[in-house]
Amino acid sequence: MIDTPGLIDTKDVDVSCHDRDKENVSNVLRVVSKYDEIHAICVLIKASENRLSNTFKYSLTEILRHLDMKVCNNVIFIFTRTTRTPHQAQAILKKFLEENKLRISLPPIKQTVYCFENDIVQYLAEHKNKITHDEDEQTVAKMHWASSVIFTP
Repeated sequence: MIDTPGLIDTKDVDVSCHDRDKENVSNVLRVVSKYDEIHAICVLIKASENRLSNTFKYSLTEILRHLDMKVCNNVIFIFTRTTRTPHQAQAILKKFLEENKLRISLPPIKQTVYCFENDIVQYLAEHKNKITHDEDEQTVAKMHWASSVIFTP
């Protein structure tokens, strides 16, 4: 697994050139190009996205436009902070892919969308590392788990 820097770097905020982001994308592509096989490229998107903003478009375009079409078959989208169903964010993603003629299948054609509630991931990591939680924290974790499992794209 290779974790890469996110896009829309704070040093590029209110700047149209996105120099820091361009450098990050270049570095990511340089590192990724050294691998013979790439099993998946995970694109994380906040489930709260509710419009096709310039930030959203820029973030997706910078990575996806550099990928070989064969690699696009290995792209999956992960919606984060999914305490509520990310229907709007998925609709925005679908519109973006269509407008940019990117042939990345979305459900129901192919299971390329997954949802994670950040608090649950943190809770599970802490539990795995034997960090104890009180009864209230366990109850909240179970509630968040149940709501995040419900989403089926």
